[in-house]
Amino acid sequence: MTKRLGPLVTILVLLACPTPPIAGPVYKSVDADGNITYSSSPPAEQRGQQVEEVKLAPGPSQQEVEAANKRLQDIERAEYEQNKQRQQQQAEQSKAKESADSELRRAQQDLEQAKIQRDSDWQYLQQGGRVLRQSYFDRVKAAEARVSQARDAQRGSGR
Repeated sequence: MTKRLGPLVTILVLLACPTPPIAGPVYKSVDADGNITYSSSPPAEQRGQQVEEVKLAPGPSQQEVEAANKRLQDIERAEYEQNKQRQQQQAEQSKAKESADSELRRAQQDLEQAKIQRDSDWQYLQQGGRVLRQSYFDRVKAAEARVSQARDAQRGSGR
């Protein structure tokens, strides 16, 4: 496999250069074992060896090189802007998630506090005994609703 890639890489390098590194002709020779060699001078004649002159296409013009460099700069600039925008979005999402997590923790703490029965939450009956006032249940229900809303917000910020 390496024997096949060597000449291909050489040709690609030669074609990619704006000006060929070799001013003269390039010769390709194949020996009896199938080994390929490229050189700037014709090899000495050997038995079973094939030699041919390789015609190289001229490299790109200076205008083509400049246009390609400009396209590359444009692509790199667009990629930079896209990465910058992606990082900003991730930072915003992270901040929103932290805020939603914090709000959920506060709502859960408030719910635990709302569940604590205070003396003012009890209504004493004339026949004796006591029952919880409706305001206690309303307070707990409101705190549960806030926890539910905070969970929904947290799920929404995790997208």
